[in-house]
Amino acid sequence: MGLWINEFSSYSSDDWVEIYNDSSDPVTLGIYQLRDETESHNITLVGEIAPRGFVVVDYNNYLNKGGDTIKLVSASNKDNIFDQVQYGSSGDDVAAPGDGQSAGRSSDGDTQWVIFATDSKEHSNNDSSVVPTITPTPSKTPTPVNSPTPKNTPTPTKAPTPIKSGQASVEDEITEKNNPSVKRKTAKTSSSTRTSVASMSGMPTSILGASKSALSKAATKSASNKKRVLIDSAKQDGNLMGVFFVVGAAFLLGCGILIYLKKKKAQ
Repeated sequence: MGLWINEFSSYSSDDWVEIYNDSSDPVTLGIYQLRDETESHNITLVGEIAPRGFVVVDYNNYLNKGGDTIKLVSASNKDNIFDQVQYGSSGDDVAAPGDGQSAGRSSDGDTQWVIFATDSKEHSNNDSSVVPTITPTPSKTPTPVNSPTPKNTPTPTKAPTPIKSGQASVEDEITEKNNPSVKRKTAKTSSSTRTSVASMSGMPTSILGASKSALSKAATKSASNKKRVLIDSAKQDGNLMGVFFVVGAAFLLGCGILIYLKKKKAQ
């Protein structure tokens, strides 16, 4: 409990500051000073303030309109601060009052500061009309822009299967299915291809172009040759059997003679 800066006016040229005594005893003011942010703007108070009473101090147009700091300090030691209020651009206790307005505590000696539509100079703040505080409307959060949908990556086209020589192409097959009257095209084998095939197989080129009768004779001759080979093989097998027979008979005869001689010697 003690002295409080209770209200002030800073817009007009006749700046003033109201001091409130919330104690039940009178207070002598000579030991106090008012100061703002400028060191030379100081005023020593005079007189006495009654219990629950108010004193208004003319502040010589020292207060800035846009913002300032008002301090109630000891007259003998400016660093001994009893109360202070920072308004406008100099602090966040309260906004700077406008023309015809004042700033003060919402009720005498209260901690909350407000702006009054009309001042209550040298009177209680309890019944003063408060200017409503306008709460700034928050900015709308911008709607995020949808990211563009990535385009589908084109599927690589499969390379067509190479057509073997002598086979119909896929296009021919499709054409034949859609139009039966169109005959399937057969890839012709070039003479150079026939030549390379013949040379790789070891066969003469004339065989590939031979007639059916020639091919038949060649087949008959091949069969005859195979038959002759089989006969010759059989003869060879027969001769070998005869040789084996003679050798075996001689072996048996020799064994018999040896046995006979041994028996005769034993007698």
